[in-house]
Amino acid sequence: MKKFENISFHGTFRNYQQHVLDNTEQYLKNGKINIVAAPGSGKTVLGLELIRRIGEPCIILSPTTAIREQWGKRFKDLFLEDSSEYGTLLSTDLHYIRLINSITYQALYTAMEKVSSTEDGDTDCSDIDLFQTMKNFGIKTVCLDEAHHLKNEWQKALETFIGQLDSDVKIISLTATPPYDSEGSEWNRYISICGEIDEEIFVPELVAQNTLCPHQDYVYFNYPTKSETAVLNEYKEHALCAVEEIGKLSVLRDLYEKINIEKDYETLFSSAKEYIALLVLFRRYGFEIKPKLIRELTSKRELPLFKMNYGETAIQFLLDGDLISEEQKNEIIGILKKNSVYNNRRVSLVLNEKLKRGLISSAGKMESIRQIAKSEISSMGADLRMLILTDHIQKEGVAKIATEEEFDSVNVVSIFETLRRENGMLKIGVLSGSLIILPDSVDLSSVKHRKTSIDGTNYCTVEISGSNHSSVDFVGKLFERGEIQILVGTKSLLGEGWESPCINSLILASFVGSFVLSNQMRGRAIRIDKNNPTKSSNIWHLVTVEPEYLFKDKITERVGEYLNQDHSTLTSYDFEVLKRRFDYFMGPNYTTGVIESGIERLTAIAPPYDKAGIDRINSEMISLSSKRNEIAKKWKGEVSNGSFAVSAESEVPAESRVPVFTFFNTVPFVILAALEILLVVGICQSQAQANLPLSIMLILIFIKLYAVLFRVGKKFVLHSNPARS
Repeated sequence: MKKFENISFHGTFRNYQQHVLDNTEQYLKNGKINIVAAPGSGKTVLGLELIRRIGEPCIILSPTTAIREQWGKRFKDLFLEDSSEYGTLLSTDLHYIRLINSITYQALYTAMEKVSSTEDGDTDCSDIDLFQTMKNFGIKTVCLDEAHHLKNEWQKALETFIGQLDSDVKIISLTATPPYDSEGSEWNRYISICGEIDEEIFVPELVAQNTLCPHQDYVYFNYPTKSETAVLNEYKEHALCAVEEIGKLSVLRDLYEKINIEKDYETLFSSAKEYIALLVLFRRYGFEIKPKLIRELTSKRELPLFKMNYGETAIQFLLDGDLISEEQKNEIIGILKKNSVYNNRRVSLVLNEKLKRGLISSAGKMESIRQIAKSEISSMGADLRMLILTDHIQKEGVAKIATEEEFDSVNVVSIFETLRRENGMLKIGVLSGSLIILPDSVDLSSVKHRKTSIDGTNYCTVEISGSNHSSVDFVGKLFERGEIQILVGTKSLLGEGWESPCINSLILASFVGSFVLSNQMRGRAIRIDKNNPTKSSNIWHLVTVEPEYLFKDKITERVGEYLNQDHSTLTSYDFEVLKRRFDYFMGPNYTTGVIESGIERLTAIAPPYDKAGIDRINSEMISLSSKRNEIAKKWKGEVSNGSFAVSAESEVPAESRVPVFTFFNTVPFVILAALEILLVVGICQSQAQANLPLSIMLILIFIKLYAVLFRVGKKFVLHSNPARS
């Protein structure tokens, strides 16, 4: 088989790419090289060069057919002198083996599991003996593109495949999104397949080298709709009834008296968070908590105000632990079930899973999208290229277009119609696997299609013949030319692998919580645009708040101190999910300009979080987003000459820190021990003057030193780990 002698890269490698290439031999000592770099950093080019340098026939595995085709395009455009050789050097079908074989994980699955499938027009390889094929054609390199967030069946097939490869096969792993926020078992699976991370190329370095464009994140808050708020009201009423009824049980009084005099600090601090929640719940019931216990557990003089999350933690702790009997647990569970706040052995006083899903997909987000689009159009005019990504299509909603019917969920149709109703002059498009909506003015002569006008509008639905790849390519070109200014699509089709460098505004109306998927979607907007060298991008995140002050009066009256009247805390499950994502997103601090990770860099998000406060935050977000030149200046100021400051911090909650009593007890102990030693020495000196034998004095000093050191050593061993304190 022809090798790589006459194949080479026709450009200049970027600094970070060259650094990886210079260290390739060292990284490959264990047979695996694992590179992490942001979307748009040139991973495909780097992967092809690594394959070329290894110099053996290879298989490249990609998550989608679109990404599979990208490998071929990069190879053809950047590595071949004569493009006519392309078909003899690269194949996308394992039935026709070439030097480079670019396939999908779906095709691998069909070959490994012998399951016939042609999903999304992919190749069915169920008739192929993959390992025999590799042996016959000398395939010694496997390249894994984004190998860690696959369908379960694909993941299992990949694990089996990697596990059975010959020891001399080299594995190249490339990803923009390691599963940093995953459970330990998922991380271990990732490492077992891809190997330890050898090199990580951070976003600031890529912006510094003009590989990615300057960009900034913004958060726009919304309230639930009236109907959604009514459901929340009803649920919180049930939760409150459950808390009040549990408080009348005799078991609570007995437990309160035991804990309030508890001196078993090892037990208390082994579950400090849970015991603090119990104390907060006891005080809610009117029980007096000893100040000393509060101080020792929290290092503060006062307990936090009661909120339902404390009640949820405390009651779950009672049900999971051994503080109360099984009979008493069943009594509590009966109350919870009666009020519909217990499911799958979990206490759900704050929100159940259904309500959580309802909040993060709240129809109230439609107003946020409308306001953001209005602002971006005003700021950018004809230059705006906005992508809005969401989860669902709701094709049946097309019947509501050009009517007065309202939408009760966020999907591509409801977003399209909301924007169309707002501004009839906008050029909007919809692109998903089963629904395409385009302006009537679009020229469709270059594609085979079927067109259906939408009554009362200047839009039509279009069915384009061929695969989704053909539709994405056609609509993408309309978007780049400005025949569509706002493109609404699904994350499954456009959230990964699709490249459109013209995107300068992105609204994430998708509700994924994982870093992997959200970072992939975010990556759509931060690529440089050779046609617009001054491009900067705005990335918008939507958050539904749970406005306690909007709930029914009878609840606010009964909850009492449970409500945080100064509105210093933002109550939002949606926001908690977003905060976890931001732990891995880097960008300029709104105030200082320092490149940081973490939600704290968005300094506009600050209390009070009442109605006026939320409106102020949204207004400030809109104002900041219009100052795109300042975004670019902040990035350039921090990353010029390759120098930048990155801050990624994890804060320990106050209730989980080592308690103050450890400090106050240890210091006096050490001081007293020193005084004891000095006292013994002083006594010995006085006895020496009385002609006491030297041996006796030394023995006395030795005994005292031994006793003191034994006690000191014991203390430090017992409290060497905060978990033991």
